[in-house]
Amino acid sequence: MQRNDARTWLDAAVFSTGGFSAILGAVVIAGWFTRNMTLLRILPSFETMRFNTALGFGFAGIGLIASAFKRTRVFRACGLAVGLLGALTIIEYAFGINLGIDQLFIKDAISTTYPGRLALPTAIGFAFTGVAFILLGTSRWTKRHHIFLGIPGSVIIAIGMVGLIGFISGHTEVGTWGDFISMAFHAAVGFLAVGIGLIALAWRHAPGGERLFFQWLSVIVGVSVLTGTILLWRVAVALERANVEKMILLKTATLRGNVNDRISSYIHALVRMANRWEMRGKPEKLEWQSDAGLYVKHYGVYRSIMWVDPTLHARWVAPLKGNESEVGRYMGMELGGPTALEAAREKRDAWISSPVAENGEDVIAAYIPIFIPIVNNRFDGFIVGVFDVRRLFDAILKDEDLSGYNVAISSNGAVIYGSGGKPDEWAKEARINLYGADFTVRIWPKERFLAGARSVLPDVILASGILAAFLLALVGHFGEKAYERARTAEEARMNLEGEIAARRRAEEELQHNYAIIERNAAELKRSNAELEQFASVVSHDLQEPLRVISGYLQLLSRRYRGKLDESADEFIAFSVDGATRMQNIINDLLAYSRVGSRTKILVSVDTSEILDLTKKNLGRLIHESNAVITSGPLPSVTADAAQLEHLFLNLVGNAVKYRGNEPPAIHVSAANLENEWLFSVKDNGIGIDPAYSEKIFEMFQRLHGKGSKYTGTGIGLAICKKVVENHGGRIWVESEAGNGSIFFFTLPANEKI
Repeated sequence: MQRNDARTWLDAAVFSTGGFSAILGAVVIAGWFTRNMTLLRILPSFETMRFNTALGFGFAGIGLIASAFKRTRVFRACGLAVGLLGALTIIEYAFGINLGIDQLFIKDAISTTYPGRLALPTAIGFAFTGVAFILLGTSRWTKRHHIFLGIPGSVIIAIGMVGLIGFISGHTEVGTWGDFISMAFHAAVGFLAVGIGLIALAWRHAPGGERLFFQWLSVIVGVSVLTGTILLWRVAVALERANVEKMILLKTATLRGNVNDRISSYIHALVRMANRWEMRGKPEKLEWQSDAGLYVKHYGVYRSIMWVDPTLHARWVAPLKGNESEVGRYMGMELGGPTALEAAREKRDAWISSPVAENGEDVIAAYIPIFIPIVNNRFDGFIVGVFDVRRLFDAILKDEDLSGYNVAISSNGAVIYGSGGKPDEWAKEARINLYGADFTVRIWPKERFLAGARSVLPDVILASGILAAFLLALVGHFGEKAYERARTAEEARMNLEGEIAARRRAEEELQHNYAIIERNAAELKRSNAELEQFASVVSHDLQEPLRVISGYLQLLSRRYRGKLDESADEFIAFSVDGATRMQNIINDLLAYSRVGSRTKILVSVDTSEILDLTKKNLGRLIHESNAVITSGPLPSVTADAAQLEHLFLNLVGNAVKYRGNEPPAIHVSAANLENEWLFSVKDNGIGIDPAYSEKIFEMFQRLHGKGSKYTGTGIGLAICKKVVENHGGRIWVESEAGNGSIFFFTLPANEKI
């Protein structure tokens, strides 16, 4: 009775999956004739199901339905049609030929790649479907080798499952092998139905008996694992390639943005010179040359900056040394010729010329027209910035991490800058249109970058899958014996299962907690890295305008000192001093952020060598103050050498800086306190009020005002505290005002911190 119920259930499964496959094929065929893209793709971003794919599912569905009604001839005929369709397509892919079957029934005007052709996984699935239909239609095979008849169904389910997982996860590479087309979404669903129908059909033909079930199922699962492994191996390779391409695209976009921004900044500097000319009138020659010379020196990318008069002759040049021949040069036919000059004058905006060769090097020129608004927009010539192409792009790219990439920059189809190598299949490019100039940035990875980007994961997947399939086959061999023994051990198994479940819950909870700890640690590490990167970026972005402000204030001080009243001189001096102090604060903040976390591997460090290096770095200050620095025997400790150097440099430097009337006398010593070393730095300086013995280790806490002779930012001792705490130690001070100070700090004596 149970056997008959099972057969009824299996017949229903075969009929249902066959009906689904037949309807799927019919619906998509109708979509081809009506050009209904929803039926062909489901979603616009999905791959189109080819007409031959729909035809194959139609034949497969009809064959399964015929099998449920014992129509063996129809069943085998459908299998032959489906198998032939898949086999011929595989031959087309394997030998790179066109047998004329892709668009035999309908013209494919939708697909751009392999019009009308089945995807390679689809062709493989149809080939296995045809083999299974033909074998199941042969009574001799059905009765004696029923186990192997379930293998094609397992392979087909694996193909459909991997393709479906790819669509669900957003990685359509799952249904693609190599550069071929990918499987359609509804094709993956159709293969799931056909595979289930084939397994149900093979199971229905099995002689019966519970003992056979384990062996039969294990073989199918083993083959499924092997097939899925091969597909996933290909997927891993495709995803790895896609990941590398994304990295290259990201690097290309970043490099494009940086090139665009940096060139724009250099042009804007010239525009500011032209604007000052327009607002104030023509400057004195020496004043202009001095101003232009500062631009050349500050940016380091200009070969020269010229003023070209309305007759298109270069009259003023900076720097003059080495560019004497440029004075009086007619620019109408030089450095871009009349095209750039006319465009700049007509548009009243900056214009960049095409690269030209001069003295064996490529140069480009930026033309900025000058119109005097208060004199009826009188044309007063051009400010011309001449760039050495190699020097320009070297300056732009020096801050880029391009160690694993080759870069080529071209203009008008000609390469004007390159880091070596020849573009390959990985090359990505981005265009920059800037002030009339077209640049193309092309970037591709070096071989060592590709080698580093490749992982062993695909090979591990393949090896693991083969091993798992082999083990599952062994499981099937011993399945029957295991079943007999399982009956006698049922009670023991249930008890053991309860214990295993309890232990598993405990292990899962432990693993969950461990995962949380690891995730928090990774988040903290990422946060610290982002914070340090943020501090570095902010430091750079703040220092750049400060350098400009300081430079111009110093220029004002040199140029107008004594020409204005005393208050103006005093105000300028205050401004220069403020900009300098702000730069010092930013540098100290950056240093503090860099010691905020320990990322280097700790090594054995000789502290006596650190002290010697500190003396060398403070040599000038020691000489000027007649300081005497002595020390006792100093140990080797396990530490970060760079952070330890910061510590000694701040403590010894403060001892020299905060001195009294007597020459500084400083003594450094260390004592072994069982599990740690106690270091001391003793001086005869001005001392510290004990009330401030803890406050001085806080950020920006200074005991001397702005007007004091003791300069500083109040960050040095905070850095010392952070370094000591990073190494598991403590730091404190013992002092009285006017009686010198002793700074103590400890470092662990053991080799591991």
